[in-house]
Amino acid sequence: MVESRSRCREAGIYTFGGERVKTTQSNQNSKGDKMHTLKMETARELGINLKQGDNGHLTAREAGHIGGNMVKKLIEQSKSK
Repeated sequence: MVESRSRCREAGIYTFGGERVKTTQSNQNSKGDKMHTLKMETARELGINLKQGDNGHLTAREAGHIGGNMVKKLIEQSKSK
């Protein structure tokens, strides 16, 4: 059972409400691009310097601050819809 789940994830097949849905590469990239933009905007607002690529210089506190504020923004966006 575990093997079939991992194969489905690798193929981009997910289950939503009992229905199997295949995600497309362009759909995944679009969502990833939006999240990346949100992350960069949030970091800029917080005064945290992010670089393109690896940001191993961040402390756990800084990374958590960015992620926490991203979640707040996403919740606010979903409530306003």
